[in-house]
Amino acid sequence: MSLTERQPSWLSRLFRRVLVGMYKSGGWRAHGVVPEPRKFVLIAAPHTSNWDFVYFLGLTEDLGIRPHFMAKTSLFRWPFTNFMLDMGGVPVDRTSNKNYVQQMIDE
Repeated sequence: MSLTERQPSWLSRLFRRVLVGMYKSGGWRAHGVVPEPRKFVLIAAPHTSNWDFVYFLGLTEDLGIRPHFMAKTSLFRWPFTNFMLDMGGVPVDRTSNKNYVQQMIDE
């Protein structure tokens, strides 16, 4: 598994702008400072709906960070495959035990 930086497509950048615009139009705003070094774990909980992804994108935009995240494989199906990968997603097959948590820690 490798978290090499992808250059997002123009369509992914456009879709991200729309979602971040929805976040901002809802009045949301991040408060705080990103710790140094800029390598940390950000936990979004409780995960209550798919709207959490909009808040996640808006938060990372406000904080100026390029995140990587794990998500179930089914979220990486067409037509969202490239978008999810462009946003830093790593698909996880939850049907078997492959020690993904340790692999992410190692990465």
